[in-house]
Amino acid sequence: MSTTQRSESMNKFFKDYLNSSTAMSKFVTQYDRAIKARYDKEKEKNFKTKNTKPILKTLYPMEVEAAKVYTRKIFRMFQDELLESQKYVSEKITMKDGVYKYRVHECQKEFPSYIVILNIVEQKVECSCHKFEFVGILCKHALMVFIKKQIHSLPMHYLLDRWTMSAICGRDEGDFSEKLHQAEPLRNSSMWFNDIMVRSLGISEKASRSAKHHRFV
Repeated sequence: MSTTQRSESMNKFFKDYLNSSTAMSKFVTQYDRAIKARYDKEKEKNFKTKNTKPILKTLYPMEVEAAKVYTRKIFRMFQDELLESQKYVSEKITMKDGVYKYRVHECQKEFPSYIVILNIVEQKVECSCHKFEFVGILCKHALMVFIKKQIHSLPMHYLLDRWTMSAICGRDEGDFSEKLHQAEPLRNSSMWFNDIMVRSLGISEKASRSAKHHRFV
C-alpha cells in the first residue's frame, strides 16, 4: 500500500468520528470510539468466517481448499480471480527443464497480455502483473496456467498465513480500547501504535490547559 493510499484509508476510517474542528479534549474520546467500532466490525467478520460456509462457484478442488483456509473476504477475492481465469487463454513461448513460459490474454483480445512463468516441478509461478507480490493471492493469469497444466490444488507456499482463519483464531477477543491501556506487554505493532497515539493525545490535551502545563510538558 502506498503512502497516499494509506492516508486516504485513514481519512475514510476516521471521518465519521473526527474532523478539523474537533476539540482536543474530545479527540481522545472519539479516537477510542473509532478504534472500538473498527474492532467490533472485525469481530463480526471473524464470526461470519468461522460460522458460515461460502458458496462455491466452480468444481475446482483449489476453490474448496481456499474456502476452508482463507478468511471470507480473502476467499471472495480469490474466487473472483478463479472465475476470471476462465476468460483467459495462453500461448506457450518456451519450455526448458520443466520451466514453461506463457503469454496470457483474454479470449478474442490480444492485449493487454501477461507473461507467466511456471516451474512445473516446484509448482512455483510468476506473473508479470505481480498480484501475488502486492496482494498475497494468486492472480487469474497464474491460476489459468495452473489449471492448464492440471495443477488443481493450491501449493502451500501460496497460502499465506496472514490471510487464513488460523490467524484469526490466534487473536484475543477482549475490548480493544481497554487492551491499549492494560498492564501486560502489548504484542504487535498496531497495538503499540495505538497505545502511543492515545497516550500522546492525552498528554497534548493536558498541556493545552494552561501555560504552566504547556511548559511542564
